[in-house]
Amino acid sequence: MIANSFNKKINMNSIGFRAGELTSTWQSINLEKLRFSGYFQVVFDNTQNLEDSTSNTWYVFFSKGKVVFSHCKEISLETILEVLKNYVPELRIFDVKAKTKIEMIFRLANTRNDISVLRLLMELTINTKLVEYQEIIKGIQHHLFSDFEKHLFTNSGRIKIIFDKSVDLKKPIVGFNLQQILFMVKQRKIQWNQLREVIPSMFFYVGSNEQNPQWKRLSSKKRQKIKRLLDHGKTLEEIRYNLGEDSLKIATTFAKLINQNLVVIDSEINNINSSLIGQISLVAETEDVLASGIAIIDDSPILLKQFTKIVTDWGYDVRCCSNALTAVDFLLESPPEIIFLDVNMPHYSGFQLMKKIRLQPELSSTPVVVLTAEKTLMNRQRAKWAKSVFLTKPLNTEEIDRFESDLKSLLEKMLTMK
Repeated sequence: MIANSFNKKINMNSIGFRAGELTSTWQSINLEKLRFSGYFQVVFDNTQNLEDSTSNTWYVFFSKGKVVFSHCKEISLETILEVLKNYVPELRIFDVKAKTKIEMIFRLANTRNDISVLRLLMELTINTKLVEYQEIIKGIQHHLFSDFEKHLFTNSGRIKIIFDKSVDLKKPIVGFNLQQILFMVKQRKIQWNQLREVIPSMFFYVGSNEQNPQWKRLSSKKRQKIKRLLDHGKTLEEIRYNLGEDSLKIATTFAKLINQNLVVIDSEINNINSSLIGQISLVAETEDVLASGIAIIDDSPILLKQFTKIVTDWGYDVRCCSNALTAVDFLLESPPEIIFLDVNMPHYSGFQLMKKIRLQPELSSTPVVVLTAEKTLMNRQRAKWAKSVFLTKPLNTEEIDRFESDLKSLLEKMLTMK
């Protein structure tokens, strides 16, 4: 019997499964009849086959029989917003007024145990006017498809069923039917298999093939449309992230362009005229491929632009990256003299990314400056533990002068002026 308390959890015996049979295992559980609120704790035997994952545990959350979220972490408002930023670009950039409203919503979530995340997200969309709630639903759906695809056909393991009514308060959406999600994921797997010969990975570089005679036969409107698409990133994943789109949709779109020889992928990009490289740069005006200088990794285009203007005026070379997923490869292309690293980013936190950076021999001793808007003792301690410097971002216009002064002093200590 399900407990009435929102804090009490009831564990059922775990169910074993083998890779590829996860869907049939879940289909054997009659969630519609149970109107199940709680989650599946999926523990894999190992993580070798798990793409982009450092954890062998995966959670799938249900509210009243509907799938409402999934993640490698337990459900929380912070985790939900972290996921949403991956698919809703509008949630990555906050002005001071919007940030104040968001902080108020977090305070409300922390002080009231009876208020639902669903209501908080709806208040977020109404109060800040950053995004429509329908976009939040769409973002969660994209995430679920991607998350299920990543985990469904990997390793064997066990599923523990945990009844937990608190998920009814923590859910970000009303929910989706599990059977429909499983059906869609199976169909998407078939589509992905058909695309793999053309799109081996979402992390391959892409660029326009203007040397192809067919390119010249395109209408001006069509050429501009392709260029605008490429302006959103160097790799397919960067383009997907910056557009907030579903990965399968982006892969399908580019597969057609590649088959038409209008776009080239991976090593072919080296044959494109160098003047075209700027068109497919992640941050076209600021991403310099010269060695040395400063590298900054932050998911805010506004901060990247402001940071670049400040330090280039002081005479430094700057290279920028807005995607934590490609940050290590970006840094290895031309190891910098100093790395500035945002704490709060999609996919990896700054401290998680720092661990990956330190595993690279070329970057193991490179000075790292941790950028954060959160003036917490924990962040300072973690930065000190990671042997990095802590620098607080300006929270409002009054703090910009302070930030510039701190930044300039720090750079003068750590680098030689160009």
